[in-house]
Amino acid sequence: MSHVIEHLDDPMRAMAEVYRVARDGAEVFITTPHFSSHNSYTDPTHKRHLAAASFEYFTGRDFPTFAGAPCRFDVVDVALTFGGNFVLDNLGRLLARLSVKWYERHAAWIFPALDIRCTLRARK
Repeated sequence: MSHVIEHLDDPMRAMAEVYRVARDGAEVFITTPHFSSHNSYTDPTHKRHLAAASFEYFTGRDFPTFAGAPCRFDVVDVALTFGGNFVLDNLGRLLARLSVKWYERHAAWIFPALDIRCTLRARK
C-alpha cells in the first residue's frame, strides 16, 4: 500500500505520523530537495534544507550534541539525483557515489544535486 504525505510544515510531525501508521518492517520512500538545489529555496514555506545524513536522525540513536528522534527507522538507502547537464551533473554524480559526505562538504555548491531519495524501514 502506498501513502503520500505532502508538504507538511513540520517534518518532525510528518515523520512521527508516518511511523505511527507504519507496520514493523514497512518501507518508506522520501524525496526532498537537496540543500544545494535551487528547488530547496524556491518554495518560501520550505523551512529546512536537508542533507543526505539528515535521515540518520530518524534512526533514534543519539548524537553527540542532541538526542535522536523518538521514532525508529533503519536507513536502507540514500541517493542523490542530479539534473541533465552532461558534464557538470556527471561529475557531481561521480563524486557523490565515491563519498556523499565528501561531496556535501566540498563539492555540493559547485555541482549541485537536485533531490535526496531515501528509503527507510520502520522498526517497532
